[in-house]
Amino acid sequence: MKKRILITNGHLRIGGVEKSLVNFLQAVDYSQYSVDLMLFEGTGEYLSEVPEEVNVIVCDLTKTYGSFFGVIKNNFFDLATIQKKIVLTLASKSNQKYLKYLYKTKPYDIALAYRVGTPMDFVSYGVEARKKYFWWHHGEFHYPDNLVKHWQNAARNMDGLVCVSKAIEKTVEPYFKPYVNQLYVVPNMVSPAELAIKANQPIDIDHSGAMIVSVGRFSEEKHMRDCVLAAERLIENGYKAFKWYLLGDGPLRESVIKEIQSKNLQNHVVCLGNMPNPYPYMKEADLIVHPSFIESQGMTVIEAMALGKLVVAVGSAGVLEYAVDHKNALVAEKNIDSLTANIEEALRMNQNTKDSICSEAEKTALEYCPETVMSLIEKNLLSE
Repeated sequence: MKKRILITNGHLRIGGVEKSLVNFLQAVDYSQYSVDLMLFEGTGEYLSEVPEEVNVIVCDLTKTYGSFFGVIKNNFFDLATIQKKIVLTLASKSNQKYLKYLYKTKPYDIALAYRVGTPMDFVSYGVEARKKYFWWHHGEFHYPDNLVKHWQNAARNMDGLVCVSKAIEKTVEPYFKPYVNQLYVVPNMVSPAELAIKANQPIDIDHSGAMIVSVGRFSEEKHMRDCVLAAERLIENGYKAFKWYLLGDGPLRESVIKEIQSKNLQNHVVCLGNMPNPYPYMKEADLIVHPSFIESQGMTVIEAMALGKLVVAVGSAGVLEYAVDHKNALVAEKNIDSLTANIEEALRMNQNTKDSICSEAEKTALEYCPETVMSLIEKNLLSE
């Protein structure tokens, strides 16, 4: 008999966690497992990549966001939304066990919360399962005490916490070790074969000189603005024959676009927005730059390595677990001077040195292939 697995997450819109989840789902052996995927914030661009064997359940809570009476007023004739809001209110004000009325599920062998928040709360309090685990993808731990306490209470009903890197395990261990039986390190998986297929799709680009690509969320910790500042420095230092493509979205994207315009860098830096498939741009790039200061693992860096690309990456905790300066990447410090200097070195690097680094990068990426990571998941989480 197949083992019954429930996986919970917010949505399947473009993002690192969501991509990680899709990679996981694509690696599951469906002859052994029956999988339900529950989403609490709708679907998204990655839905088409979910294997057809997965039963997708959408319990959309987005209409319940806001004050109790405001939600009732705005959804007066939507009885399903009102019911969900009542359940969520009772859970937060009285007892989290009311979450079992949010959506009635069957019993499972294993329940996996792929995010903290509602996905974790529902698995903890609202699901019957023999084993329960939750994932930690964040690259830092700076949260209000009341929120941490809420997560700790939910963790009491869990059998284990999954961290995507050893660095993150060390970060969260003081907060969760007393509340769970076990902490596991299971990295996000990257499939070189899948990336190669996706990267072969044609793209329409027009550039002269070096092509630089950065993929990331436009938020404070990802430091996508530093790409603009580094581009300005490159031009000041005489490197003018390049085009830098920024792929991604987020709250700071418009401000980055305005800065590009104010610095008159439109001919050198281009924001392309979110793309479900950024890999053709990464394949065509002469250089991948990853400016993020905070990464739990840094999937984009590993994906670039899998494509055999030269990478300049800021040395965040997750990235430093596998990126070795001048061996499989160029590793920059967390400042514009270092980032720019490493980019300049990459642009003038001789072909033999570049080939050596890229070859080592490809070897590194193989350590995160689906077969290797899935064996860890099966051994630690899915076994009896």
